[in-house]
Amino acid sequence: MLIFGEFNSFRCGYAKSILEKVHKSLGENGRLLLEAHTFAAVRARGERPSTWYSTMNGLFSDRPHLCLTEHFWDREQNTATDRYFILDGMTGEVTRYAASMQAYTDEQYQALLEECGFAGVTFHPSLAGDTNPAASEYGTIISQK
Repeated sequence: MLIFGEFNSFRCGYAKSILEKVHKSLGENGRLLLEAHTFAAVRARGERPSTWYSTMNGLFSDRPHLCLTEHFWDREQNTATDRYFILDGMTGEVTRYAASMQAYTDEQYQALLEECGFAGVTFHPSLAGDTNPAASEYGTIISQK
């Protein structure tokens, strides 16, 4: 089981390697449950406007800091990249972080899973059973060894 769209944070080659290892590890008729970001959700993430906030402490620092965030969509690679610039409120030092997500269409998810040996690939609008695809940035994919 891979949930919360974390699958999309891996580069294509590494994602394929993970799926191959999962397939090898599953018992006969074992199933993989994959909660992955929709293509539209990843693209929307990359197309968000730049933002900033200040805080006394948080994810990036235990000290007062300013966080500047930029988002980029690469339509040729189908990737969204978030860049974070953290300005330390006490020293003025800037620390940079980045995170990227790979977008896949349903057809690409299915082809990748089948290439890794999975069969019976089915798509569902959400892990919780919500039937409104627009209600979630995630879709659920179930496949079988």
